[in-house]
Amino acid sequence: MKTIKDIQEEVRIFVENSGSVSGYYSPMILASLLKVLLNLSDIFTNFYNFKKTSKLEYKKIEEEIEYLLFNIICLANNHGIDLEKILNNVVSNLT
Repeated sequence: MKTIKDIQEEVRIFVENSGSVSGYYSPMILASLLKVLLNLSDIFTNFYNFKKTSKLEYKKIEEEIEYLLFNIICLANNHGIDLEKILNNVVSNLT
């Protein structure tokens, strides 16, 4: 099983090899995060307004969370943040 550090490294390599001019350009990452959060907000608004939720909407939730995690990893990589360390800190503070 991959660790969070492994995944951060894979994303780092992907971004470096993507040929993207912006790379880890923080404003672009933040804009993408906001877009994903707005999409999730729309999906959950429908869900909690008791509209019938289809399997397709659950798939959309899953896809948006994937994008959210990817963007968080990019943001963390851009600023040298070890996500594994901070997630372990959060979990250890819960107990």
